[in-house]
Amino acid sequence: MTNTPDLIPDPSTFVADSTYWLQAAQAAVRRECGWHVAPSYTHTVKLNAFGGSRLALPTLHVTDISSFKLEGVEHVQDIAYGSSGLVQLRHGVLLPDMPGSVEVTMTDGYAPEEVPDVIAVMLAASKRGSMASGVVKTQSVNGSTVTYVTGSEPLGIPLFESEKRTLAKYKLPHIVGAKQ
Repeated sequence: MTNTPDLIPDPSTFVADSTYWLQAAQAAVRRECGWHVAPSYTHTVKLNAFGGSRLALPTLHVTDISSFKLEGVEHVQDIAYGSSGLVQLRHGVLLPDMPGSVEVTMTDGYAPEEVPDVIAVMLAASKRGSMASGVVKTQSVNGSTVTYVTGSEPLGIPLFESEKRTLAKYKLPHIVGAKQ
């Protein structure tokens, strides 16, 4: 048996303050969308490829691709891409049929001021997580019903269906094999 490090090495020093709940809400939003959404930043992802000449990147808002390597060989000059993250290989170049064979350095994500709806969901979820004795799972306005997450359910910050609808336009249409 291995000794896997604890997520919280010293629970006696752990504080679930506003920063913690904001980070938890941000993680819930990103998990729902399947990518980071905001802010825009440059990073490298390693992806699986299955042959062909098109690849969907794990983003919906790419502004630059500075490197596109296939099995370690640079091919940025052989691609065309759209802002939604679809890459088309050109000049007869094809994707390998190999897990982890594509490495892309890209700048993607929205500026925070472009996505106030995402930030509003994050702030609402953060506030909900930091309040009261339990985490709200569902809420009904007219019936005044609130359901809390119980011990048999995973903890975290569940998003309301209305929040998921708000985030739907930022959600990846599929999950790709990205490792960051």
